[in-house]
Amino acid sequence: TGQRGLPAEDGRRGVFALAVEAAFRGEADSDRNLHLTASELFDFLREEVPRLAGSRKQTPVLFRPN
Repeated sequence: TGQRGLPAEDGRRGVFALAVEAAFRGEADSDRNLHLTASELFDFLREEVPRLAGSRKQTPVLFRPN
């Protein structure tokens, strides 16, 4: 995609890592069944990463196996 990872505001990690951390805390478990699927994770990251990036651009991409 030609994009580079962006640092989060705290400067300790990137916005992608921050979003993954939130997902693993349960924020991505959309059906609240305590199981995080790949689809739930990607759907969450697709919304959360750009939100955290703000005016900067970072878009997660899902590569599916053939």
